Order: sequence, then C-alpha cells, then structure tokens
Amino acid sequence: MQLLTIEELADRLKVSKTFLYHLASSKRIPVVRGLGRCLRFDEDDIRQWLENGGTLSNGLNQIEADYQQP
Repeated sequence: MQLLTIEELADRLKVSKTFLYHLASSKRIPVVRGLGRCLRFDEDDIRQWLENGGTLSNGLNQIEADYQQP
C-alpha cells in the first residue's frame, strides 16, 4: 500500500488541493485519515475508484487518462 499526500494526488489528478478536500469531506473519494487533519490516499484505492467510475464533477472528463503511476 502506497499512501499519497494531498499534494501528490492533486498533482497527479491535475486538480486543486481545495477540490480534493471538498471530495474527501463529502465522502466522494476514498481517503485514509492520518494523524490530526492529515489526509492520505491509498494509490490502489484511487486507481480502483477511477476504474469503477469514480468521477470528479468539475468537468474533468479525462481524469482517468491523466492519472499516471509514478
């Protein structure tokens, strides 16, 4: 299991950190809570979420194509 920071995931998905915080707080994206307010995202969970139709409802229809493994 590789955990991504919010900065790393925002960079990969080409979205803002604020938008990811919004998705996480509304439980629309899989998230692993860290200590305190730190969020981490399991890379495999995010990949599976995208493959199963996870969407970012801000008009980014190509998000899955843009997601690249490091």
